[in-house]
Amino acid sequence: MTSDTPKVPNYDEDIDFQALAMTDPDFAKFYDDANGHVDFHDPKALQQAIFHLGPLQFVATDCD
Repeated sequence: MTSDTPKVPNYDEDIDFQALAMTDPDFAKFYDDANGHVDFHDPKALQQAIFHLGPLQFVATDCD
């Protein structure tokens, strides 16, 4: 990774998955409230996360 390569957002730090699960019943199906975990190896969980977080990527990324 060079200094010209943009930093990939770390959603663990920026996204509150618990809040997302509380507001979205489709995402809540894949959120394990007991340990605050989303199994991103599950294709359907990943699909839901991308559906909701994809638009945030364009807002959060600095395009300078």
